[in-house]
Amino acid sequence: MAKITFFTEDIQYTLKHKTSIRNWIEATILAEGYQLAELNFIFMLRRLFIAYKPRLPSTRRLYRRDYF
Repeated sequence: MAKITFFTEDIQYTLKHKTSIRNWIEATILAEGYQLAELNFIFMLRRLFIAYKPRLPSTRRLYRRDYF
C-alpha cells in the first residue's frame, strides 16, 4: 500500500475522513495506470508558502498566480 500522509505547518487543522480520502486518491492514481510510492499533503498558511518560493528568474512567473 502506498504511503499517503497529511501534515500541518503552524496551523491547527484536522482533516476529516482521512482514510476515505487516502483510498480515493490511491484508487484514482491506480485507475489512471500509475503507481504511487509516497505522497505528502502539507496544510499551511499562505505566508509560509511564499517564504519557500524559489528566487530563480525562470520560475518567478509561475508564482504570480494564487493557486489556493
